[in-house]
Amino acid sequence: MRIIFASCGNDSVALIQWALDNLDEELHIAYSDTKWGADWWPERVRLVKHWVEKTGNTFHTIDSEGFEGLVRRKKAFPTNGMGFCSYDLKIEPASRWLEEFDPDKKAVCMTGVRRCESENRKDWPEFKEDSPNHGGRTLHSPLVDHDDTMRDELITRTPFPILPHRSAECWPCINANIKDLQLLGEKDVDRIEALELEIDGLKKNDGERFMFRSKKMRGAKGIRQVVARARRGGGWYSPDQEDLFGCESGFCGD
Repeated sequence: MRIIFASCGNDSVALIQWALDNLDEELHIAYSDTKWGADWWPERVRLVKHWVEKTGNTFHTIDSEGFEGLVRRKKAFPTNGMGFCSYDLKIEPASRWLEEFDPDKKAVCMTGVRRCESENRKDWPEFKEDSPNHGGRTLHSPLVDHDDTMRDELITRTPFPILPHRSAECWPCINANIKDLQLLGEKDVDRIEALELEIDGLKKNDGERFMFRSKKMRGAKGIRQVVARARRGGGWYSPDQEDLFGCESGFCGD
């Protein structure tokens, strides 16, 4: 049995197609719901679920408290890099689900991580024995050496278009790159700004309560300034910059 942890983005869809092409065993696709996706993302997830079930395999949705609930409970936003959101919204709920679904640890887990995605992932192994984020199960990442062309060829054999951006399961992710920030709409900015103002009112010290720390954003304070600078481009905010920080959890994917 294989358990594919999928964000429903490009890499995840490519991985599912790779598994359909190369594996003759039961597939279980596990999607972690962060409740922070773009407003159109649930429909994307629904269509991926329909596709998976049409192939005779199973789609699972792993629930969580959601990004907004987590930020309110912590009274702070996660920091860039592998923030506490990766653990609280993905790793910990997935670990609990794995122990219930596969208590004997017979499954091999899979993820669509590719080495070319970021500096943090350039040495990602194809196999991890006893992966701590997967309860000691083996983690298989068969697309580690796939470049964009190879990945896209897999996607062309699925019912889905190639997305022009990373997964929108977290929109935006705390590790958003410049292109992600440029794509945020006014509704997205309003939602984040409202949460920033709410958390600022809950804080117990003088620290910042912005989703993106100003010291990481060349002094931009708050989501409106961050997005405005990203849209202007140039210098540090070059639209060609693909990766700012990256996440090493193995649960976040494109």
